[in-house]
Amino acid sequence: MQILGIGADGHIGFNEPGVSLVSRTHVDTLTAQTRQDNMRFFDSDITKVPTKCITQGLGTIMEAQQVLLIATGSNKARAVKELVEGAVSSRWPATILQLHPDAIVLVDEAAAAQLELADFYRERWNPALSHPPAFPPRPPRRAQTKVPDPPSRLATANPGKFSLKVLVKALAVT
Repeated sequence: MQILGIGADGHIGFNEPGVSLVSRTHVDTLTAQTRQDNMRFFDSDITKVPTKCITQGLGTIMEAQQVLLIATGSNKARAVKELVEGAVSSRWPATILQLHPDAIVLVDEAAAAQLELADFYRERWNPALSHPPAFPPRPPRRAQTKVPDPPSRLATANPGKFSLKVLVKALAVT
């Protein structure tokens, strides 16, 4: 299972906007916004925040059997909206998760604020429903040794296979 957060600019795993949607683990340059957002881990001193990082690429992340992305706070609302309701694009790297066969997005109310279909997501994925949606069991995955197909081919090769589950919950963040 791959557990992710999301940056305000839609990055996951430090895959900044503009990165290839099929990238592998690589060295990347952090944007000014990402460095600013992470200053709190470096005594609030921007000069101590690294400018480069090693990150799993989006193609590597997509090989996970399951993905759980957690987003909290109003500063993530636009990124969550793009992730869930926007088009798949390297401008918003997290949108690649729309093509993952078993991804869950767990957001608090603040992060869900810009979702046009938030009520639908609350109803569809509410475990208290008497008839929750049924999903067929997934066959076991074999290890992948090649780079995944580009997203455009994935979407057409497997119509209806992808189901991004969005759960809007009141989350306690400490």
